[in-house]
Amino acid sequence: MRITRFPAALLFAAAVIASGCATTGPKIVTIEDPPPLSLIPDSGYYYYTQSQIHRINGDTKKAITFLQKAIDLDPKSIYLKRELAILHLIEKEYRAAETLLTDNLDRKSDDIESLIMLGRMKELLKNNKGVKEIYERVLAVAPKRRDIYLLLGRMYMNDNELAKALALYGRLVANFPDSYAGYFFLGKIHARQGNLPEAEKNFKRSLTIEPALTEPRFELLDIYKPGKTGAITITVKAGDSINKICYNLYQKYTDRIEAAILLLNPQLTSVNDITVGQKIRFPKLDLIKSREEIIGLYNEILAVDPIGIRAKLELALYYHHERMSEEAGKILAELGALSLKDPELLKKVIQYHISEERYDDAVIIITGMLGGAPDSSDLHYLAGVSYDGLKKKDPALNHLLKVRPDSKFFRRAAIHVAFMYQEQDNIDEAILFLEDALEKDPGNMDFMLFLASFYEESGQFEKAADVLDRGLSKDPVNVKFHFRLGVLHDKMDNKAASIEKMKEVIRLDPAHANALNYLGYTYAEQGVNLDEAERLIKEALKHKPDDGYITDSLGWVYYKKGLYQKAVEILEKAATLVTDDPLVFEHLGDAYIKTGNREKALEFYRKSLEMKGEENDGLKKKIEELNEAGSKQKP
Repeated sequence: MRITRFPAALLFAAAVIASGCATTGPKIVTIEDPPPLSLIPDSGYYYYTQSQIHRINGDTKKAITFLQKAIDLDPKSIYLKRELAILHLIEKEYRAAETLLTDNLDRKSDDIESLIMLGRMKELLKNNKGVKEIYERVLAVAPKRRDIYLLLGRMYMNDNELAKALALYGRLVANFPDSYAGYFFLGKIHARQGNLPEAEKNFKRSLTIEPALTEPRFELLDIYKPGKTGAITITVKAGDSINKICYNLYQKYTDRIEAAILLLNPQLTSVNDITVGQKIRFPKLDLIKSREEIIGLYNEILAVDPIGIRAKLELALYYHHERMSEEAGKILAELGALSLKDPELLKKVIQYHISEERYDDAVIIITGMLGGAPDSSDLHYLAGVSYDGLKKKDPALNHLLKVRPDSKFFRRAAIHVAFMYQEQDNIDEAILFLEDALEKDPGNMDFMLFLASFYEESGQFEKAADVLDRGLSKDPVNVKFHFRLGVLHDKMDNKAASIEKMKEVIRLDPAHANALNYLGYTYAEQGVNLDEAERLIKEALKHKPDDGYITDSLGWVYYKKGLYQKAVEILEKAATLVTDDPLVFEHLGDAYIKTGNREKALEFYRKSLEMKGEENDGLKKKIEELNEAGSKQKP
């Protein structure tokens, strides 16, 4: 179940009344130039003071009550309504907060604080409609609000409105020439637009303003260094030449650039051998910067941030690709040894490479790190996953099998190995492996569940049931185990036991759509309890409304009830939701027969037979009977 939490950033906005000012701790905002406080009840200042006291004490509800009384005495107070809006935000009463803020803006359209609060509230609640217009209104009134430029610019960039973002950040640096953030984002936009010289200029400008920044250096490296992302694809237009395109991109054309273009475009025999409409790859300044300059940038980052995991990982990869194996190996071995003490390091490797499916780089990095920690189960697991991502099964298995039971990755590694054996059609090996894993970790419910599924897949139903019973002896209310055991009883032709198990699942989890459907369909197949079957399946559809298999079950219940036209309507929907199940098509064919639509019945029987295979005698018989009936009807 997803639990909604009040966004931390919104709480921050509430604490500082969205003024945009930095704060170092909780701050209670006071009325501008307040007069001496009155202790007389029914005074606006009395109620305001009481509200602040309750707010400090954490009783927001009472604070709202007293502040509302203050507003009742001064209904035109924009400030008090902003304060009340903050309290409603803390209580997650967003509609009330929005009403107060829009009322303020109706009274005073250029009320900056109310505008900002409304914009931030909408943005943080993922209700971005009109937010950009709100921030533009703020900047029209207060062009020196540096924070709003950054908020609005980020939104433009996220929505890929690069021209608007470029103009906005241009206004930011015009108003604030010391804004290193402004120049940084200008660089990002130019890079996305392919204007690399301008990108480089702006990244360097941000470093001139704030030399300790690392992100602009990473962006420069992305422009400079060779690699898979180190090229821009340009479509040749009429009048274009390689020379002309290079001057547009780099403002120069050299022999090194020409050599790089030919390297990136092996289909070209000459730079003069281009045609209109042809796509040509151009280097992202990669060969224009020397190896020393690129390494120097990494060293600058590491001088600022000596721990610098990202920089070290990238530098090691750069050394590797430059065939500087000794330098790469040294960095990676040091990181491997460090990973034994610092688990955050492995999270970075996963974040930068495995999660992004950059398995080639991941293999280089992780195998290098194993040089400094050859017995690390964690590294062996990550190496196995990376090799498997490259479809290199043998080295993947080799590393996964080295993951020890005391590793936090042992469960994942064991299951991964078992499924790799399954992919190789070696179910017996998968079973043996999971049995061995269970001996090492006897209480592991996941191992039992997957072991049972492999026994089931191999037709060893009794053994599968024994494993599930073993699991239920440890966890008697485990819904997954009860459900799988119910399916097994069905496969072993023990319908009564299967029905009882499905009832048990529903008792434990009344919203278990699959159990509801299974029990309902079982009744339908048996032709019993059809009203209960309909109720169960409709309940399942409440939880999975677009599930084709459950929809098919409902159609089949109607068929069994003799409601054939209704069955056709539901089964037609099922056939659009599930397009590759022969039984769904056969059910629809059966329903068409009952409504007298012979042609449609034949169409779906044939589709079903095509999926099932020609050996399905029952389906072939249905088709033959329909063909014979059709022949007799012809004059």
